[in-house]
Amino acid sequence: MQAGNLEDDLKLKEIEKITRKYWEDIDIKKYIKDKYENNETVAFVEGPPTLNGKPHIGHIRGRIIKDIWYRFNVLQDYDVIFRGGWDTQGLPVELQAEKELGLKGSKIENLKKIGEETLIQACKNLVLNNYETWKESDRLLGLSLDHDKAYWTYKDEYIEREWKYLEKAWENGILEELESVVPYCPSCQTSLSHAELAQGYENVEDPSLYYKVKLVDEDVYLVLWTTMPFTVVTDMLTGVKPKSVYSYVKVEEETWIVANERLNELMNTFHIENFEILKEVKGESLNGKKYIHPLAEKYIPELHKLSKHEGVHTIVAEDFVDLTTGTGLVHISPANGEIDFDIGKKRNLPLFNPINDQACFDETSGRFDGLFVRDANELVYDLLKDEKSLVKLGRLKHEYPLCWRSGHRLLWVARRAYFYRVDKLGDKAIDAAKSIEYYFEQPQNRFIEIIKEKRPWCISRERVWGTPLPIWKCTSCSHKIGLFSRKSIIEKAINLPDGENFELHKPWMDRILIKCPKCNNECRRELFVLDTWHNSGAAPYASLSDDEYDKLIPATFLTEGIDQTRGWAYTLLIENVIMKNSNISPYHAFLFQGHILDEKGNKMSKRLGNIVEGYKTLEENSVDVLRFYLMRKATPIDSLNFSFEEMKSRPYQVISTLYNLHKYLKQNGDYDNFNQDIHSLKWSIDNELLSSPDYWILSKLQNLINELTISYRDTNFNLVTSSIDNFIIESFSQIYLPMVRNEIWNDDESQLNRRLSIYSIISHILYTLDILLHPISPFITEYLYHSIFGDEPILGRTWPSVTDNLINDDLEAEFSSLQIIISQSNSARMKGKLKRRWPLKLAMVYSQNHSLSNLSNHKELLQKFCNIRNIEYIDDIDQLPITLSIFPNYEVLGKKLKADIVDFRRIIKEQDALVLFKHFIKNESFVFTINNNSYEVMKNEIKFEFNPDDDYVLSSKSGIVVVLPKERDSDLFIEGYIRDLARRIQSERKETGLDPSTMLKNTLIYGIEESTKTLLIPKLSELKYLIRTDDVQVVEDLTLGSNWKDIDIDGTKLKICIINS
Repeated sequence: MQAGNLEDDLKLKEIEKITRKYWEDIDIKKYIKDKYENNETVAFVEGPPTLNGKPHIGHIRGRIIKDIWYRFNVLQDYDVIFRGGWDTQGLPVELQAEKELGLKGSKIENLKKIGEETLIQACKNLVLNNYETWKESDRLLGLSLDHDKAYWTYKDEYIEREWKYLEKAWENGILEELESVVPYCPSCQTSLSHAELAQGYENVEDPSLYYKVKLVDEDVYLVLWTTMPFTVVTDMLTGVKPKSVYSYVKVEEETWIVANERLNELMNTFHIENFEILKEVKGESLNGKKYIHPLAEKYIPELHKLSKHEGVHTIVAEDFVDLTTGTGLVHISPANGEIDFDIGKKRNLPLFNPINDQACFDETSGRFDGLFVRDANELVYDLLKDEKSLVKLGRLKHEYPLCWRSGHRLLWVARRAYFYRVDKLGDKAIDAAKSIEYYFEQPQNRFIEIIKEKRPWCISRERVWGTPLPIWKCTSCSHKIGLFSRKSIIEKAINLPDGENFELHKPWMDRILIKCPKCNNECRRELFVLDTWHNSGAAPYASLSDDEYDKLIPATFLTEGIDQTRGWAYTLLIENVIMKNSNISPYHAFLFQGHILDEKGNKMSKRLGNIVEGYKTLEENSVDVLRFYLMRKATPIDSLNFSFEEMKSRPYQVISTLYNLHKYLKQNGDYDNFNQDIHSLKWSIDNELLSSPDYWILSKLQNLINELTISYRDTNFNLVTSSIDNFIIESFSQIYLPMVRNEIWNDDESQLNRRLSIYSIISHILYTLDILLHPISPFITEYLYHSIFGDEPILGRTWPSVTDNLINDDLEAEFSSLQIIISQSNSARMKGKLKRRWPLKLAMVYSQNHSLSNLSNHKELLQKFCNIRNIEYIDDIDQLPITLSIFPNYEVLGKKLKADIVDFRRIIKEQDALVLFKHFIKNESFVFTINNNSYEVMKNEIKFEFNPDDDYVLSSKSGIVVVLPKERDSDLFIEGYIRDLARRIQSERKETGLDPSTMLKNTLIYGIEESTKTLLIPKLSELKYLIRTDDVQVVEDLTLGSNWKDIDIDGTKLKICIINS
């Protein structure tokens, strides 16, 4: 890369283009691979983004984290496997393809219109089109993923390797066909897994229906409650809690049964004031009683036939019954509830499931035939009312799961599907989950609890675009045969209508017939495709060769969103445990990421119109600043509120400061012919050229290297950025450089080596910072590195190591005290309206908790930095021109003294504050007697306030008190005036585009008052030095110059003329 021109203003987007071109010109990925291919390998498996749309800011955050991990590990000299991956199949892509084809009907209607092949091609076109945007976004981002070796989940070679998971599960009895109640989306017309179920809960309003059913052998009614009235159509049982008490309640002319503990609330809900409890029984005594379904005989003939079955429409005593809502009696529909299904199955009841793929009732539902199930709710109310079974109809707001893709309310429907029987894995998956590094405790606990559920995983879907389930079923004897490779399909096929190179998708796979090995009839493929999460979860094996899988899995590191505890992280783990048939996770570490919210903390959504587009954001904003901001704002696990304005403030300040520091070194170093190869840090140390500020900043740098190395490894990227921020802005820019600035500006030839040694410190720090910050902000660091330090890319360098003998904790502690003194000095100046540029005669410094003797070596430094001629360290508080006041710490003492606190306030005011203060210097407590009660009051339970005498100002913090006199004499006045004047002149030369470090030919000053001029003339040499000019003149004739600039010094209007040549 051509060295950057640090004379220019900071243009971050231009720097990105230059750096990006450099990486492309040298083929940075090949360069890194060639350099490190013989080193120890660490592996990453990409959590593939779904190519159903464009990237948003949440995707960008995740991809930045991945790139940071990659760059850090390359700088650790690892050979890093960092390949891309694309999630290209499944419901999200298929629905978006239907949308772009203009299809709005049901799945069946859509396929009748266009056919499966057209839909498949539309899905492929969609992912390939979106891929281009994603790829360009990654390029803009500086993402290091190897897209040339990326995996695509829809390609035949990937699908065939994905089938190996199914083969292992089939062989070990983990893969089974079951009829079970599953979450079902009526809009997408497919089953969902519980992992998908957890992604879409929202508050909705539903009916709250109370109705009654009559017992067969008694003139008594059971009062039931449901929020899904359509399930009355499939009602088969009523549940009660075995050990709970149920009341027979007389209401007008009827007798109702409800749970005793729900009775009063129910009567209030029904607005019934007069009722009588006739008797109370345990729930178990109701077990086996039959009841009459109020709608079956008239309106649902098939259900009425089933009611003749001994177990149908009976009361069952079950512990799952919840007495906190409803009536304490639960209506049970085995076709529409998971627990309901299990209860019905346990009792060998027939399954009444009159609901088709469109989630409409079929002809077996009688009067409800053709109705969408939720549209049937109103008919249920009307018929219950007609049959005098309706008790009350209301509305209820509650959380309910929606489809994560369509946003439609889900149903629970009994479906035939294929499942991984996770429960048959024993504790293998749990043990595997416990072996993983999660970095943060919250997702670890959540993830392990999910694994412990051992829920069977529904892996089949009733869609088109996905990995086909490679199982064929005999049309005659129902025997099933699993064929898990192209070769085995070809060998067993009766026909291959599309030849041996058939595509591993619908409809091509569906055309292949297999001969049944049992009865010799034909077998047809089960028309399911696999869950898209199974598709992406197969990546560790499906995206690698056998040899790579054995060597690289478990992968070193993976990272995705926090919602993936039930998504990709889960499916990866379960599939690998199945593949290995052991407790081996496919990853050693998994970092879960929080979500990005809008500026006000709202979830981003198309409906709210608050989505931040990824590509547009990268195109229009500094990528380095964005990367820094997203890492600085929050820990990776936490959600963050995204703000463009916030991004452009402090993060930009850090990066622009780093740029200006490089610029500062180059300009001043070039002026003194600094050569970093000759004037190295070692050269400075060997020649004993370093001062205490140098050793302090070098010690801070060593601790920074150590902190950042640990924080990068632990993925605490917010700590990385905050530590870099603090070091660059405060330690380096605001403390160290001002401490040595006067030495840099001292042009005396005898001080050249000292200046060169300071440049060696600055150079060493900036070189180190370029590497330390590179994983976070790669463009600017690469650019700055090449502008000063060398031609090799930063990723060809090695991570900085700590130089132990440069760590000086005592010196850092001393400088921490110095910083408090400096800060309190500045604070005291603000209180007294004493500008920092005004020199003062004296500062008195007192420390309440520590001796200041260790600061004696730094007194001269402190005097310069505080702009105070003399610093006095005071050991005895009596020597300070102050008075003390005492106040109780009411928050603590109020609880201890209670009623005596009022008298304590009076007593403490009567104390000699100075005596009490000295007592607490040596003791932790003092005993007060109040109303004949003795109280031991601790040091932290009272507060002392320092009040300066009239001619002084003070400020205190952390036990350190700084006292300044307000008086200024003429020498101090003119010294401050010169500093003000120099600051304004330097500011004006910056505005005119002149470099502040360049020597000027002359500077003219007009308008200075006579009294001030008398004091200033003898000091002009100081002003010349401060503004770096060959000459400076105070003039009374404006014709002596041109292009005069107006400035203001303490309310006096002056004019200056800067002459550069």
